[in-house]
Amino acid sequence: DALYNLDANRQRETSYKQSQRAEKFLVFLGCSMTFGEGLNDQETLPFLVQQIFPDYHVYNWAFPGYGPGQFI
Repeated sequence: DALYNLDANRQRETSYKQSQRAEKFLVFLGCSMTFGEGLNDQETLPFLVQQIFPDYHVYNWAFPGYGPGQFI
C-alpha cells in the first residue's frame, strides 16, 4: 500500500525543504520505476535527490507504465 501525492500539475510530489529562491531545476522523466510505483512519496529517487540538493527544484514528471515516448 503506497501513498501517491500529486500536485496541481498532476506530477508526483518531491518537495523536501526546497529553497524558495532556487534557480536550478532537475526534471525526472521516465516510466514507473522513475515515478516510484509501489513506493511512498518519500522513497522515490526524485524525492531522495531533492534531499541531497535542496537548492534545486526537483520535478518528477515520470508516469507509471509509460516512458518518454508517450510524453507527446
